Amino acid sequence: MLSVCLYIFGMQVHFAQGVHPEVQVKIDSLQQWIQTELQTKGSIDQAILEDWNKRIRETQERLSREGTAKSGLVPRESKAEVKTFSGFVGTSFRVPEGKRWEVRKVTVSGGMGEYQILVTSLRFDKPLDAGEVLATPSFTAEASLVTEDQSTPMYTFEILEYDVSK
Repeated sequence: MLSVCLYIFGMQVHFAQGVHPEVQVKIDSLQQWIQTELQTKGSIDQAILEDWNKRIRETQERLSREGTAKSGLVPRESKAEVKTFSGFVGTSFRVPEGKRWEVRKVTVSGGMGEYQILVTSLRFDKPLDAGEVLATPSFTAEASLVTEDQSTPMYTFEILEYDVSK
């Protein structure tokens, strides 16, 4: 039974890439809980696991009801282009004239090409208009997980860029 449980969990983690950040946080927490349970108790409580899965499914369903814009997906009819910008602490990016940016997600790593962690401590609730600046944070709680040196975290922003000049 435990091997089936771990197989299902492994499938969830495998497919977790590309999911909405809110769902990813729940999946990451589930993974941490499973690791802790296996290390301390050697087994997983099925009732608690089912509760975790229920909460993840409810979040996915809620995001789906709220529409594709909030679920992190780009609607087919949208003229938005997905762009990625990366920079160390102190880097900033200016929204070009005639464009509008919506931040989809932010990740942090200890440097170039290293493992990335989803940053959930930053909120980007409103779009950025032409001329506004998107700056890397000085440090986040998530950055402390990948490096002790506050000057080396590499932040990556995934944004939707809309052409608003028309």
